[in-house]
Amino acid sequence: MTSAGLDTRSIVLTGFMGTGKSTIGRLVAAQLGFDFVDTDVLIEERHGPIATIFARQGEDAFRSIEREIAAELAAARRLVVATGGRLMLDPANVASLGRNGRVYCLVATPEEILERVTGDSVRVERPLLAVADPFRRIVDLLAERGPDYRRFAQLDTTGRSPEVVAGDIVALATSDPEAFAVVGPGGSWQLSVGTALLPFVRQLAGIDGALVVVTDVESARLHLPSCPTPDLVVTLASGPRGPDVLDAARHQVHDALTRLGSATIMSLGDRGVAVTAASAAATYRGGVDLVHCPTDLIAMVTAVVDEAHRQPRAVVADVATVQALDRRHFSAGMVEVLKWGLIGAAALVDGLEQGEWHTGEPARPPALLDLRTLVVATAQIVAETRLEARRRDLLGLGQDVASTFGLPDMERLDREQAVHGESLALGLIATCRLSALLGHCPVTLAGRVERLIESLGVPTTLPPTFDPRAASRSARRQAGGRRLVLLRDVGDPFVATEVPDAALLEVLESLQT
Repeated sequence: MTSAGLDTRSIVLTGFMGTGKSTIGRLVAAQLGFDFVDTDVLIEERHGPIATIFARQGEDAFRSIEREIAAELAAARRLVVATGGRLMLDPANVASLGRNGRVYCLVATPEEILERVTGDSVRVERPLLAVADPFRRIVDLLAERGPDYRRFAQLDTTGRSPEVVAGDIVALATSDPEAFAVVGPGGSWQLSVGTALLPFVRQLAGIDGALVVVTDVESARLHLPSCPTPDLVVTLASGPRGPDVLDAARHQVHDALTRLGSATIMSLGDRGVAVTAASAAATYRGGVDLVHCPTDLIAMVTAVVDEAHRQPRAVVADVATVQALDRRHFSAGMVEVLKWGLIGAAALVDGLEQGEWHTGEPARPPALLDLRTLVVATAQIVAETRLEARRRDLLGLGQDVASTFGLPDMERLDREQAVHGESLALGLIATCRLSALLGHCPVTLAGRVERLIESLGVPTTLPPTFDPRAASRSARRQAGGRRLVLLRDVGDPFVATEVPDAALLEVLESLQT
């Protein structure tokens, strides 16, 4: 896929009222030399005032007109389309416009939206806000529509000029994905990182012929409509997936491959989905082609390397899917990024400290350009570290402490399910404190890492029910001379042997205060 190919594809702007679709859309069109179309204006030119259509024909008739307009515009190129607030909430419109163009959702805080719509000099009629408390109405509508808006690449317009946002869209739309080789135990594959890439998976991964998608319920709802049309979809249930569930999914994929003759298997989801797809690909006859489309940070930055199963021919990381993660899972993924920054990139840790990640504000997604830079930088560190045999022992930074002392099971003591990044956060804090206690690194490094993890909203202390002494005794029985990855500084990890039990116990006890 070349820049020239991308340049002719239309750009579609969706989002709530007052987020700047029409204003920004005109600016983007002018910069790219595209034509600008406002779907509401187009409908009124052809069918009369929208309010009259609703009054005389009803909402169903209006939505049917929207679908006709969407199908018509989907066949065109070199357009910037500003859509009505609900047009892209219709799956039929997503299927047409989403597969043939690049869709960006503009978002803003409720406060900013209210200020814009009430201060609009044109005073566009907004029937939805003709209520006693328009601010509450905006909050309620955003909560109602938010889950559907999350399927698209999001750009925050809060406190930003239309010119700046338009510049970001142009930069995203005119740049090719960043691609580089990732080397695994059995060979190498290409990792492509960018935004709004899902419609172009076939081109990016070189997929010919039939396509079988393995996904989960949420990824299917949010992201499958933007993907190439599959010949079969195997959807894994939400929640814990035991061996029986995974075996059933593998058999479904194998049955499909038998019917189709041959096909490429594509995973769309988190690392668990990727492993299931890889297992199915590896165990069908001599193995079939596999492509991963990860939708969470951990799977993206590690390029979903799975040494136990078949390696992919390509990984396509559409960072817009990360914006759809809830706060807890996004923050947990950021801890994984921090781990790799501590292993090999001081600049990455600096970027985490300086970035505006908005982890406490669900209405404000992380910036697409920042996410793309973050994923590329982290994935390159992962690839380089895995490639160098002498550095592979460093991969366990933080996780070795967490695993040795049962920290991955910590969440089950007082919550419903563990999240990898949360146990890793505790392991990183323990590693830094232990490194400082043993004189390997300055105390300030431990404080720096803890403040960063706290800023991500991830738990930094063990629950009261965790017993450090029992964990220490259990770990001592399982290992003789203990080897742990410690830190001298950011980017300077090393493997320490014979770490004193007393120091480990002191650090574990400190995590409860």
